[in-house]
Amino acid sequence: MFKLPKKTARLVFDGDYQGLEVTVRLNVPIRTYLAIQDMSDKNKLLDILQEFARIALVGWNVLDEKDEPVPATVEGLLSIEPGMVTRIVAEWSAAVVKPPAPLAEPSADGSM
Repeated sequence: MFKLPKKTARLVFDGDYQGLEVTVRLNVPIRTYLAIQDMSDKNKLLDILQEFARIALVGWNVLDEKDEPVPATVEGLLSIEPGMVTRIVAEWSAAVVKPPAPLAEPSADGSM
């Protein structure tokens, strides 16, 4: 039997969000991924955020203006600026479908 591994990733941002780190779950069911993509096509941002927070958002290092931690929840997502939220979801979406790293090139002499 093959047990599906729990896969997470730490998304690290640059530019306007230099220093932002978001931990996300990568091995979401394809049904969930497609539903989020469908919601995106229909501009249902609130639905996307609720599903993203429920399924994929594990944690982050976001602080509010009082230097208090912002919870990694849908309420936390709704409390930060739209550009940051859309960038987080877009980076997660790209990471979910990113193919695994290629295998190392075999050695010329045939040894491993």
